[in-house]
Amino acid sequence: MLEPMSFNVTLTESGKKGVSLLEQGIDGEPFDLLILDWQMAEMDGIEAAAKIRGLSQDAGVAEKSISNMPIIMTTAYDLEELARQSEEIGINGYLQKPITPLTLFDAIMTAFGRKSLDSGRGRRRDDTVEGLDQIQGARILLAEDNEINQQVAQEILEGAGFVLDIAEDGEKVLEMYQAAEYDVILMDINMPNMDGLEATHRIRVLEEDSQSEIADQKSRIPIIAMTASAMTQDIEMTRKAGMDGHVAKPIDVKELMRTLIEWIEPGDRSERSAFRAQERDRRQRSEIRDRKLQKHQVYCRRLCLGSILRRG
Repeated sequence: MLEPMSFNVTLTESGKKGVSLLEQGIDGEPFDLLILDWQMAEMDGIEAAAKIRGLSQDAGVAEKSISNMPIIMTTAYDLEELARQSEEIGINGYLQKPITPLTLFDAIMTAFGRKSLDSGRGRRRDDTVEGLDQIQGARILLAEDNEINQQVAQEILEGAGFVLDIAEDGEKVLEMYQAAEYDVILMDINMPNMDGLEATHRIRVLEEDSQSEIADQKSRIPIIAMTASAMTQDIEMTRKAGMDGHVAKPIDVKELMRTLIEWIEPGDRSERSAFRAQERDRRQRSEIRDRKLQKHQVYCRRLCLGSILRRG
């Protein structure tokens, strides 16, 4: 889950080894975030976190940096009990297993003092980014092959009041672009089958071809690059392909909203936005029901297993 979010990840199987790794660093580079499981062999997560927080105040710069680093703790057991036992240690966030990409993303954002996606749900965002209310309901085509990135972008965009469709590669982008009307395309660069640069080039050719039905039916659509690379030469490459703007990954929500405001034509799309919001609410209720059913099934299996063991 973490690597697709552009994190460099190091794994270890125990709290004791984790503390040792933190003290050593990787090639002299310190870590920026620690995610600890509660129940581990040799040294559990609470003990490891306490040891890290208790590093001497007279230690060197690296040790002080480690003692102040954000810590997130995970558990499949009683979350309230974990929070109670670790309240004096200074934990920055907690995660209940099973962990989803969105709950993980929210916990990391909170640990670093940033607003999580949850903080914006259920309220208007036009008080945060001026002009957003003028483009809410706009229809966006997101080109992204990574499932986790899709989920994060979907949560951000639908939560901000946009109507979103997702294409997993450049070929699907071309198909969906020709079949429906969109206000903007958010285009990943590296995708299978056909990358974002080639897909953009083909869209621009269709728009400029006087023999093409697309040229008669559609105006020039804004295409925004979404990529982890923010180097000048890479941004220039997207411009040459015909893209209009650039948004870096991991996504900065305000930057994304400001870019959308710049390129989407303002207009009243309230009916479309309200309809999609209802669809999203129905989907979320269905997902909640599914999770409750899964928990019930696990509970029933545990009861059944306990009964079998007792009879044995």
